[in-house]
Amino acid sequence: MALLEAPATKSALLALKRQLAFAEEGYALLDRKRELLLLELQARRARAAAARKEADAGLAAARAALRGALLDGGSAAVDAAALGAPPPGALRLSGRRLMGVRLAEAAFAPAAQAPAFGPGAPAAAARA
Repeated sequence: MALLEAPATKSALLALKRQLAFAEEGYALLDRKRELLLLELQARRARAAAARKEADAGLAAARAALRGALLDGGSAAVDAAALGAPPPGALRLSGRRLMGVRLAEAAFAPAAQAPAFGPGAPAAAARA
């Protein structure tokens, strides 16, 4: 049994050759797209591992500082101090496109840290 029902004419043969060339070109394009997406995935995985390692180190330092603050001042003082803490920064979510695929991206912009008291303190904080 024939795989494709086509008349046995030269024009049908030429049309099938054009379709085959178009299908092979599409396959090559999709294969290249797959390779590029895999490279991007590997790069993101490496950046995510580095960010996770940095975050884990920061969290360990923060936990140690919290333990010290709890021992020094108690949980009520830590709770009161936490109420007056400024937000740490802003998280910006965006996306970009790679080969027609939307990739999500996140960026964190830390807030500028000003001293709460002293010569560089804002006027409101100095009066309090």
